[in-house]
Amino acid sequence: MDLRGKKIVVVGAGSSGLAVCRFAVAAGARVWLSDRRSPAQLPQLSELDAAVELDLGGHNSALFAAADMVVVSPGVPTDIEPLAVARSAGAMIIGEIELASRYLRCPMIAITGTNGKSTTTTVLGEMLRACGQRTFVGGNLGQPLIAAVNHEHDWAVVELSSFQLETVVTLRPRYALLLNISLDHLDRYPDMAAYTAAKQAIFSRQNSSDVAVLNGDDA
Repeated sequence: MDLRGKKIVVVGAGSSGLAVCRFAVAAGARVWLSDRRSPAQLPQLSELDAAVELDLGGHNSALFAAADMVVVSPGVPTDIEPLAVARSAGAMIIGEIELASRYLRCPMIAITGTNGKSTTTTVLGEMLRACGQRTFVGGNLGQPLIAAVNHEHDWAVVELSSFQLETVVTLRPRYALLLNISLDHLDRYPDMAAYTAAKQAIFSRQNSSDVAVLNGDDA
């Protein structure tokens, strides 16, 4: 996917949003960072490349209507009005995980679940490193996955939240683990079925050459 000259709007100035901005600028895109917060609430903006243009204190609908791609941070609900404007205009709307996965050159072990994600991700990463494997560990834990792109790794061990899984399209982990599902995040989802569906997206692009791991003790 060639980003040169593309108009990319990054929504959310958290760690993944800033990492996407850095990556997209380096890839030759025109980049805007959009956040509802004011500059005074975002001291981390000092880390940004001067080439990134800012849309702060709200979301400029005209900016979204002109975008080729919108990269949504996991804390941002996918049903906000500016994203509806971008969809209507034909923009690609994805998350940082989806963007990173399209450039990642090593196989991925992806872990999701209501509880135990961080522990499982950390342990799997340490096991691989103990075996001499060059291993990236991150995602919802630690570094954004986009930080692994353009580096030499044998494996990427990636913790994924339901919020991150809402915006995957082509993500295909070599190994995908769903540890458990229990009542959670009903401030974001209308019911457990919607929350469960978000988690299950981790498997949606796998095929017979991949491995899906489920918890046999969790009905």
